[in-house]
Amino acid sequence: MEFDLRAFFKKLWLDLRSGWWGLLLVWVVVSIAVYTLLWEFAEPLSIPDLINSTGELTRFLRPYGFFHIFFVILISLFTTLLLELVFRKLTWASYGIRYQVHTQSTGWNNPWIFDGGTAGDPKSGKRIEAIRMRLGRDFPPGMSVKYQAYVQDEGWRDWVSDGKEAGTTGLKKRLEAIKIKLDGAPPGYSIVYRVFVVGDGEASQWLSWVSDGEEAGTTGQSKRIEGTRILITGPRHYGQFWKRDGMAA
Repeated sequence: MEFDLRAFFKKLWLDLRSGWWGLLLVWVVVSIAVYTLLWEFAEPLSIPDLINSTGELTRFLRPYGFFHIFFVILISLFTTLLLELVFRKLTWASYGIRYQVHTQSTGWNNPWIFDGGTAGDPKSGKRIEAIRMRLGRDFPPGMSVKYQAYVQDEGWRDWVSDGKEAGTTGLKKRLEAIKIKLDGAPPGYSIVYRVFVVGDGEASQWLSWVSDGEEAGTTGQSKRIEGTRILITGPRHYGQFWKRDGMAA
C-alpha cells in the first residue's frame, strides 16, 4: 500500500487544530520561544541567567528560580490562549456552517449567517420561503451538508446540498419544516438546528433543537417558519453545549 504523504500531513493538521494535544504542543513551542526571547533581552541589561553553563541554578537567582520559571510559564500560557482565540476568530467563518434564507418581500437576506446566528426575522410576520447552506473549508474531505424543505401545498421536496436552494422563490409559498444532515461526517460531528414558527391566531415560538436529519417545524398545520438557527458541533466545539445552553436562546 502506497503511503500518501499529503493525506498524512492533512490529517495531522486537522488533528492539531481539533485536539487538546495540538494546543499543548503550541504551548511547549511558545514556552521555549518566550524563554529564549526573555533572556535575549535580559542579557544586554546585565541580568544574570537562570541556569549556568553546568546546568545548575546560578547562586544569585537560586532563591528566585521558581518564581522565574512560574513567570515564564504564565506568559507562555497567556500567549498560547491569546493565539488560540485569535486563530479561532480568523477561521470562525471558514470552519463552521453558513446559511441564507429567502424571506417574504425581502428576498435573499445578506450577509450570510454563521454558526448558530439567527437567519430570518422572527416576529416580523414575514415567512421564510427558501434556504441554502454551505460548509466551511475546514472539514474532513468528502463531508457535505444536505437539507430538505417542506413547502406549502407541495410537501417535502428532494434533498439538496452545498449551496443549492431548498424551497421556492417568487411563488409566495411558506417554508413549514426543514431537515438537515451531514453526509460523510466522521464520528463526533453533529448538526443541530431549530426554527421559529408562527401560526395564524396562535402564539409564535422557537421550537426545541433537533439534530441530524430530524424534522424541525410542522407539517400539515399551515404554520410558517420565520427564523432558523443552525450549528455544527464537533471537536472544536468541545461537546454538545447546545443541549445545555442553547435551549433558552
